[in-house]
Amino acid sequence: MLPMHRLRRRGSEILGLTKSRWLRRPAGLYVFTFHRIGDAEKADFDPNVFSCSAGGFTDVVEFIKSEFDVLDLAEVRDQLSKSRSAPHSDSKAALITFDDGYVDNFETAIPLLKELGVPATFFISISMANGVLPWWDVVAYWVRSSTKGAVRLNGAPIDLTKNREAAIRPVLRAFKHETDNLDNKLERYKELLAPAGEPPSRRITMDWEQIQQVARSGFSVASHTMTHPILAHLNVDEQRRELAESKSVLEEQLGQSITSVAFPVGGEDTFSQVTIDLAKESGYDFAFTSLPGINRWRQFNDHCLHRVSVDSGNIADLRYRIGKLI
Repeated sequence: MLPMHRLRRRGSEILGLTKSRWLRRPAGLYVFTFHRIGDAEKADFDPNVFSCSAGGFTDVVEFIKSEFDVLDLAEVRDQLSKSRSAPHSDSKAALITFDDGYVDNFETAIPLLKELGVPATFFISISMANGVLPWWDVVAYWVRSSTKGAVRLNGAPIDLTKNREAAIRPVLRAFKHETDNLDNKLERYKELLAPAGEPPSRRITMDWEQIQQVARSGFSVASHTMTHPILAHLNVDEQRRELAESKSVLEEQLGQSITSVAFPVGGEDTFSQVTIDLAKESGYDFAFTSLPGINRWRQFNDHCLHRVSVDSGNIADLRYRIGKLI
């Protein structure tokens, strides 16, 4: 039997709702979010951050290019100004973004983007550029190599004797929910999961030389904070440092102005109005969330922009999910 979300999508297609909604999609900026590009089944760490395979990525980008005016980050401001001055702007624009700065973005996505002639924006976390393994990949590795048969988180047991990969998502969900200091959480979860060994030292994020090449190639680079924390869990001074210092470091490394930031994780309860105000104070023109939605020109919120996460190379699924946002 098909999963419920696929049954709903199929029903929407049969009834003609997906096509009808697609044709009625409003003018605005559609921001598409990618993370890793490649084969999730071969992942040593968190498989859930793979957006699609290389082939799926090509399909999705070609689809976006055929249906939208794909903008560079620097062009968004110009288009926004034009659309705000035009009472009935019908521009349907797209911005392609990547979070975290994984090395497969450099090795796989960028060559394909160049081949297709499509711009993109890469949100970089300073700690990962410096070689620190992303904390969710660390926790995922600990789940994979845990010596425990089960763990109890938020009062519920999570079985580790069967499908370790399936257990990664609920463990990380619990990890993100806790508001304690990141280092404290990592220490506690390592003790809880009791992994058999340390994560491999193989680097999975871009280094500074690669990030500089990205910028020199004409792609946009933007901030994803210093250490990729959940900003709402930090006090005001800590949030300010994460936002302001990451901008400063990127500007020093790249020799160009950094105009935008993406809030880490970016869903509900991961940032606040304080975070938004601090992003403005830090000098960012735009701040991006992971809240699903369409940024309509006449209701454009520069510092709380919504995005559409790409979770597979399935065009029908992407079209259906965008239609649900209308």
